[in-house]
Amino acid sequence: MTITKDDMAKFWAPNPQMLAYIKAVAAKDKKILELGPGTQPTDFATHFCGRGDHSEKDLNNYKICDFNQDKLPYEDNEFDFVYARHVIEDLYNPFNLLKEMSRVAKKGYIETPSPLAECSQLCDINIEGELPGYRGYCHHRWLVWNNGKGLQLIEKFPMIDRLKYDDKAMNNVLQDPIYWGTFYFWKDKIEYNMIKHGIGQDYLVNNPDDYFKKLTRGMLEGAGCSGHYNKLISGEANGKA
Repeated sequence: MTITKDDMAKFWAPNPQMLAYIKAVAAKDKKILELGPGTQPTDFATHFCGRGDHSEKDLNNYKICDFNQDKLPYEDNEFDFVYARHVIEDLYNPFNLLKEMSRVAKKGYIETPSPLAECSQLCDINIEGELPGYRGYCHHRWLVWNNGKGLQLIEKFPMIDRLKYDDKAMNNVLQDPIYWGTFYFWKDKIEYNMIKHGIGQDYLVNNPDDYFKKLTRGMLEGAGCSGHYNKLISGEANGKA
């Protein structure tokens, strides 16, 4: 299957409306930590922390940390707000960072690609304009969504590339950039749940349909929550994030 770069709906960059909403939420916060700023650090964070990649290590108030296993190099409740975008899905142990974020900050925001994006074939494209043949971002380890009660995490197994979806319908939904993301605001403590199914190979050997159903549930629940946030940042809905 071949598509052009003009057809490619790759909304991986920060959503401008969401960024404006986050800045409004954190407007009165004096100490703001950004985790994993990469090549696109925010303009509202006062401190930064990551693994020392790219040019991020040259940022002011920057510290190096292995999010998978280390404690964040900060005191309890040191920050008013912590921002982490496109970080936890990369980690082999995201739960360490989720606990540490709750420890060092009073509130915060987490964003990841949505299960819908991770199950689509639109995330990556080669220089010839061809789809590479795999679903989602090849380097990600977890699919993450917000079901309205907290973050849900499920391991991303290679068999995801073999699952059958209605790609045309998925791609139509993904023309709206809001459905490329999972968005989660939290206060006091990050609520999360790891979705398990025995040991990893059980998904493939014993009951691959169960894995498919869990991913489908994630896409539906995640899309519903993303729709809520879309109304929130556009001013169509009242209430808290």
